Amino acid sequence: MARQRALYFRDLWNLAGAITLARLPLACSVPLFTHSRNGLLLVMTLGVISDSLDGYVARRTGTVSRMGAVFDGWIDKILWVNLAWNLALGDWVNPHWMWLWFTRELIMFWVWPFLTLRTLWGEADIHTGSVWGRVATTAVCVAMVATLFDVQAVLAPASVVASLTGLAAAYVYITRDRPIAWRRGRA
Repeated sequence: MARQRALYFRDLWNLAGAITLARLPLACSVPLFTHSRNGLLLVMTLGVISDSLDGYVARRTGTVSRMGAVFDGWIDKILWVNLAWNLALGDWVNPHWMWLWFTRELIMFWVWPFLTLRTLWGEADIHTGSVWGRVATTAVCVAMVATLFDVQAVLAPASVVASLTGLAAAYVYITRDRPIAWRRGRA
């Protein structure tokens, strides 16, 4: 029996999907602002607002979907990594901080093919963020703003919080997506 695909592009053709997809051109615009503090702050602010708004709109309008969850996560990664990279290119921050900022992504990189296939095949639940993931993203945002204003006393602690909560988030994401039989102790 053939498996039915669980990801459909048509699931993005709604208001929540439009808000999510709007972050992609926003992420692509980041290099235009590499040397502009106000431009980078504007992109970060719009990114945070749209990331908060798309999930809320999807839940309120009943348009929550696997495709929306997948695109939301990937577009977030594109935006935040692009922001970090351009902060380094613009000499706002030393690139070594990115190791701490993206601990979760560095761990998840190695398991994403497995998790993506399970989502594609409809075997995984619709992904939602975890508290740890939200704290990690918030800490990365705080660290980035601290770099733009050269507040070293905030940069280091926020980066450590981003790393530790990113590690916890990766653990949550990996263990929640293990096969259902394994979760019930039958693997």
